[in-house]
Amino acid sequence: MGPAAMEVRFLFAIGPSDVRLGEVIARTAAYAEAGADGIFVPGLLDIDVLNTLCAESPLPVNAMAVAGGPSVTELAQAGVRRISLGTGLAQTAYTAARRAAAELLGPGTLSEMNGSLAFSELDVLLRH
Repeated sequence: MGPAAMEVRFLFAIGPSDVRLGEVIARTAAYAEAGADGIFVPGLLDIDVLNTLCAESPLPVNAMAVAGGPSVTELAQAGVRRISLGTGLAQTAYTAARRAAAELLGPGTLSEMNGSLAFSELDVLLRH
């Protein structure tokens, strides 16, 4: 199995928007010829563009899921074969930690911790 290729034209808005997809599709074909077994296109959140890319790509397409972006179901229906979260889960965890710390240091309460996993649940998760 070969490596996955990463195409960042959408993430960094490289090239004119009206030719970007064509360039990604051409590069995907080159990646496939070079032995890649998948293509990751971070920053591409437009379902119509993903539909076209998935239909025309010789490689399985990996997309990034982000808050406010297409749902997992929408990405799968577009033909996306792998979904990445990047640093999204870590960002969510650190946001919760910051809110709890700010509450503790501010009013001195801990209501931000309501609904947290019990230690026993967390312990089981970390053991597996």
